[in-house]
Amino acid sequence: SHPGYLSAQQSFPGQSLGSFTLPGGDANGDQVVDILDLAMIATLYRTDDPIGDINGDGLVNIFDLVITASNYQERGPIIISLEE
Repeated sequence: SHPGYLSAQQSFPGQSLGSFTLPGGDANGDQVVDILDLAMIATLYRTDDPIGDINGDGLVNIFDLVITASNYQERGPIIISLEE
């Protein structure tokens, strides 16, 4: 798990899931992307704090707020299962 991203749970231990991208923007780690995350990221604006640096470019900026807003109301953990 990366700071600021929702977590995932695998339902079939030991199976390869390939690669996928989890929704970013969960700055406070409560498993929901909401106004509290936007507020936290806004307070970290123009810093290099990794909690607010959702896109990992080394700076908390408008791009991190846009990612968070685009994932608004996403919830985790994301359940990943393998279909037969």
